[in-house]
Amino acid sequence: MKINLLDAFLGGFTAFFSIWFFCILQFSPFYFAYVWGLAVKEGKEEILSTIRYITAPALLTLLGFTIGFVLLGASAYTISGFLITHLGLIRQIAGVEIGLVGLILIGLLTIPDGIRIGGLPFNYKTAYNIGGFLLGISFAAIYMPCITPTLAIILTYTGDVKTVDEGTVLLIFYSIGLSSALFLVGMAVAAILFYIEWVRNHKVVFEIIFAALLLIMAIMAYTDLMIYYKGFILRRFT
Repeated sequence: MKINLLDAFLGGFTAFFSIWFFCILQFSPFYFAYVWGLAVKEGKEEILSTIRYITAPALLTLLGFTIGFVLLGASAYTISGFLITHLGLIRQIAGVEIGLVGLILIGLLTIPDGIRIGGLPFNYKTAYNIGGFLLGISFAAIYMPCITPTLAIILTYTGDVKTVDEGTVLLIFYSIGLSSALFLVGMAVAAILFYIEWVRNHKVVFEIIFAALLLIMAIMAYTDLMIYYKGFILRRFT
């Protein structure tokens, strides 16, 4: 069956709003924990300022996810085979990275004022951007996707050396579609949180909750317990 780029994009986008949403729960709550945690922790006086502040980390997280997702999904490439072979180690590294982001979010890992790396200033916004990008790659390494009808077709292309290039482009658009849904929902809820006075008055509680979610994911990734989490989701909701 032949599909085009729009089909691939819509396949990823609509997966978030369909029964496949439950499979995406493998990483979506933790993506939202990062975005909403930043919105609560770094919230500004105006909603637009808050949204602008968290947009770059949110997008960089999804960029990292797309790169990791495509590299692992295009199995006919040599680099993809190498990554899949060492996926256990990659997931452990991902667990450590996710844990570091969680510690920064909760305030247990701080960045000293005036620190410079390679001659350039390194502050919390820089850490959020870099951390977000690495976080997205980590999500891709941990994510064990359910094969939606659209993704099944795409993977037949990426698994064949003759069609892997075409399949990779389709996989990119599929991931962009999924990422677009995540981004829109993440920003919408972040805006809602801004207007809830009770949330603003208890921001420390929400910072702890969101950071705790990331730390839980870090432990599951490092100890390879994510497979049990996925199994629980599928048994409970499908």
